[in-house]
Order: sequence, then structure tokens, then C-alpha cells
Amino acid sequence: MNRPVFAMLALFVTSTTALSKEPPAIGSPLKKRWTVGQQRTVCMTHSAQLDPCVELQVEGIKYQIAYREQTHRVSYLRTSDNKFRTTDGLKVGDSIPVSPKSVRAFPGWEIHAPKTPDGWSPIVG
Repeated sequence: MNRPVFAMLALFVTSTTALSKEPPAIGSPLKKRWTVGQQRTVCMTHSAQLDPCVELQVEGIKYQIAYREQTHRVSYLRTSDNKFRTTDGLKVGDSIPVSPKSVRAFPGWEIHAPKTPDGWSPIVG
């Protein structure tokens, strides 16, 4: 069968925007003020990759920001905040059409739907 499957949007990953009223971009330098007074945890940023991370609130939306300890650059960005919207209106929990050919699986980690126009990768599994 070659019909689309609808998956629930769980989380979002990867932003290409800069920090002002937006979350930091992947690869951007970690700013010390983001970590001051924050409880540091560890987040899985890829299959078999763990990086330190902190929670940051931007414009009332909570994000988890992971960074590489050696370079202090942002390695992963994620939100499950219900207030978050992509530029095309997707939000956490929305259904989106996917097919086996349109998703990208990372064994032992996540399954991503195609990126949104503003650079977010919906996690569908």
C-alpha cells in the first residue's frame, strides 16, 4: 500500500534562526548567560550522542538547548511546549501526513518527518 500515514507531531528539532526573539541556531556559540543559574542535564542529541543541555525560555516558549562541551556550540534544540508554532502553523500534537519514503529514521533515537519551511524537523516517532 502506498498511501500516506498520519503521524502525531511529538517534538521539534533543529532551528535555523538566530537569537533575538528566537531560539539559538544549531552551531551558534553558547552564551554563558543561558547557563548561569540553570540546572545542567544531559540530552540525547543523536543516536549514541549525549551532550549537556539547559532549559531556556524565549518569548514564553521553553526550549531544551544542548551544546558540545568541547566547542560550547549549540548541538541540538528541542521543544514540546504547546505554545510553539512553526511559521506554517504546526504545533506539538498536530497530525501530519507521512509515508515511508518521506520520513528519516535514526535507529535507537528518533524518526523525523520532512523539515518545515522554517527549518524545524517534526519528530513523529
